[in-house]
Amino acid sequence: MTAGAPTLTDILVSYARRVRDGQELARRLGYLAASVEENIEDVTDFHAAVETLIGSAPVSESARRLNAVLTDHHRRLLQETRRARNDLVYDFFIDYPVERSDGTVDEAALARAGAHLAAIDETLREARELVDRLEVTVMSPT
Repeated sequence: MTAGAPTLTDILVSYARRVRDGQELARRLGYLAASVEENIEDVTDFHAAVETLIGSAPVSESARRLNAVLTDHHRRLLQETRRARNDLVYDFFIDYPVERSDGTVDEAALARAGAHLAAIDETLREARELVDRLEVTVMSPT
């Protein structure tokens, strides 16, 4: 975003980038979940991927490796990642309406939306770093 108060363009571009980041992360989490789930048909979407990773039974060797390194903090981060993605996909512009009913831009709402996008960005960044580590763990032989 530009220095100072965000503009509507700043918010829209930032939103689009966070959606892209969330989509990329969802895809990677899906691949990771499929690598530890015995029945990959159970990994049908982003939510199923997160649930698989959080609660995977250590049946396969890759699931055992994942469970050995996945901490409670990691599980909370994955849950927060799910909330962040849901916020982007379902609620963002409802919860952060950036235009007034007369079509003018609400500067205070832009600032709140920008702050919320920054928080989402931080969650997605932390989740990407976690997935980077988990991918190595799951793919590494014991």
